[in-house]
Amino acid sequence: VLGEQAVVSTQSTGEDCLVLDSLLEQFSMSGALSRYSAARVEDVQAMCDLSMYNYLEMRDLVRSPLFKARKFADNFLHALVPSFWVPLYTSIRFQRSLTYKQCWGNKQWQDRIVDQALICGCVFLTCCMAFILNSVI
Repeated sequence: VLGEQAVVSTQSTGEDCLVLDSLLEQFSMSGALSRYSAARVEDVQAMCDLSMYNYLEMRDLVRSPLFKARKFADNFLHALVPSFWVPLYTSIRFQRSLTYKQCWGNKQWQDRIVDQALICGCVFLTCCMAFILNSVI
């Protein structure tokens, strides 16, 4: 069992097989395996993080209206600006140019953007409500 195949709840892309195959073309088996192990540490950590997030998502989030709204926003933004906003599972499955580490970093960046947008929206709505209440009173 190799790399992403060994992690539960991972959307496998075959990335590990491609990396190992490339190393096997250049080095002996032992040389390729040692280089493979050293080269894949960060992606394996990201793979574990993605796997845990996927587990939590499936366990807790899929029935949440906020989660569904986020998925809708992800898909809408991806349709609007596909080169800028790529949903997590789309980046894992269909973007061979991105490593697991880059996919995880992209998800964290997008989470910060969404969180900031929600905060700004809440502040805006609070200000509007205060203005309306002030006008009524």
